[in-house]
Amino acid sequence: MVMDEEDLATLGLTSAPTVHHTVNLSQTATRKIIRDADQRASERRLQRNNASYDKTPKLIHTKLRHYATPPPTPREALYAIKRPNGNPTSDPTEVISEVTRHFTSELSPPAHTDDSYPWTDPSKPDNFTLPKFAFPSTWAKDSTPPIPPTLIREIITGSKPNTQ
Repeated sequence: MVMDEEDLATLGLTSAPTVHHTVNLSQTATRKIIRDADQRASERRLQRNNASYDKTPKLIHTKLRHYATPPPTPREALYAIKRPNGNPTSDPTEVISEVTRHFTSELSPPAHTDDSYPWTDPSKPDNFTLPKFAFPSTWAKDSTPPIPPTLIREIITGSKPNTQ
């Protein structure tokens, strides 16, 4: 097909296109078609996800939680450690005893030197003392302790009892 000057002008060209120029035009058009198709598919996927969220939010949250949590990684065994004196050891009994010693000291509560807590200091503005409380021996171990009626009324009504 031979193009005359009018055909070239309608295409915005001043001279006949070369093969290279024609290939570039077709690649650009192909990319635009693919980009538009991807955008339409993305919009359809978003609409489908929104509709499924409206219908089954619990299922969607379960899927999101599944995708958000990383898969568990296998733990590596501890075969050797460094003793407090700086020497390494790989004897299984020494490794176990040293790990036990280390974590026992790390996870134990700090030694309490006295019975005074910061909030019991009389010189502080908001000092208070925690009352000693012992459960009556009549309560069974598995039962719930009785709740005073005034507290039940306060919980139900949301207001404190009138103490006038």
